[in-house]
Amino acid sequence: MCPAAADQAWRAAVLNQAPADECVGNAHGNLARVHELVERHPELATAPATWGETPIQAAAQMGLRDLTEFLLERGAPLDVFTAAALGRADDVRRLLREDPTLARRRGVHELPAMYFAAVGGSLPAAEALLAAGAGVTKAPKAATAPGTGQP
Repeated sequence: MCPAAADQAWRAAVLNQAPADECVGNAHGNLARVHELVERHPELATAPATWGETPIQAAAQMGLRDLTEFLLERGAPLDVFTAAALGRADDVRRLLREDPTLARRRGVHELPAMYFAAVGGSLPAAEALLAAGAGVTKAPKAATAPGTGQP
């Protein structure tokens, strides 16, 4: 590929990624904008941002129930972290039965599973995670801010 064509392909990729980045960025708290974006472009409900985060991961991490439920209705997947943030203890238990190692895994931005139960205010979800071996005293890996490489 010639340099001009490679540059044009790179620019097209960046422009195509911009809506996903905007959706994920807004999924940290701007429910109205995410609604607008996803209604216009339904594929954005599951599209990852440049830094790898998806809208539902952003919404769950922030404990935004209405936005998280909206994204689930639009096809976003329910994982153990999202289930814990929503206080869906039955789903947490089901997912842990399917894969007990989920309790010790980390979600978006290296947040531990217990974080999501806490942000959702769900004691039953937290108890299910603890029973499956989730830790509460292990220090997380150093997380970095999206796109910066800095803590």
